[in-house]
This record gives sequence, C-alpha cells and structure tokens, in this order.
Amino acid sequence: MQTIGKFLAAICAILFIISGVFVLLLFNIEEKAFSSATYKQAFENQGLYQRMPTILGTALATFITENQSAVPFLKVVKVEDWQNIISALLPPEELKAVADNALDSTFDYINGKTNSATISLLLLKAHLAGDSGVNVVVEIEHSAVCNQIKCVSSLALLFWDHDLRRAESQ
Repeated sequence: MQTIGKFLAAICAILFIISGVFVLLLFNIEEKAFSSATYKQAFENQGLYQRMPTILGTALATFITENQSAVPFLKVVKVEDWQNIISALLPPEELKAVADNALDSTFDYINGKTNSATISLLLLKAHLAGDSGVNVVVEIEHSAVCNQIKCVSSLALLFWDHDLRRAESQ
C-alpha cells in the first residue's frame, strides 16, 4: 500500500513539473503574442515601415481599379503615383507613428483595455490641409489630364485617319 502511495506521489510530482513548465511556456508566449511591442519590433526588423508606401500604394490602386463605384479620375492614377502620394502625405517617421498607434489601439482592444480599436488620421488630415495636400491634388489632376489628353489624341487621330480614307475613296 505504501509503495502505491509513493508511486502515485511520484506520478503527481512529475505531472506537476510538466504542467508547470507548460504553463510557463504558454504564459511567455501569451505575453509576447498579445503585445504590440513584439509586432513593432518585427515590423522594424523586416523593414516594413520603409516598404509601407509601396504596400499601401499597391493595395489602394488595386482596390480602386477593382471597385466599380470608384471615382473615374482616380482609376487612371498609377501604382507608382499612389506610392508617391502616400510618401508625400505621410513622411516615413509619421507613417511609422500612425502604424504604431494602430498596433497599440488594436492590441489594447484585443487585451480588453478599450472597447474599440481606432486609428488617428490627424497627421494625414494636417498634411492634406497643407502644401502636401495641394501637391497631391495637382499630381492626381496631372495624371488624369495626361491620360485624358492621350485618349483625346488617339480619338482625334482615329477620326482624322477615317476622314482621310473617306476622302481618298471619293
């Protein structure tokens, strides 16, 4: 009987140690996985902050071209132009601040510290209201006007060619 008791005590001690190690491991994973600092460090290590204008420009251009109800003059803006626009409106250090604030807000919501996740666009609004905003509008208009001029020129050449052929046939 005493041997069975010692055997059960040994099994319980072994299970306690295994479960203790398992709990510590999961606790450390939870601490890292649900912390915005972990993701900020990963973004920094992977150079995501430097590539963000490229990623956002590509995503924005794709969304606009695939969206049936998008404003037509925005559809002619190229991916490179969107990347330049994003870079002009939010310089790298400010884009990093917006991304960091978004991460903090998201993880505060996930961890139950707030009732919602929010992204502050005050920096973007400030740049839109300033010289950067004017430059962006000029760049979009220039891109749209250039494409319209190409389109009108092509149509004019088509009609001119058609008129020449009609004149030759008479």
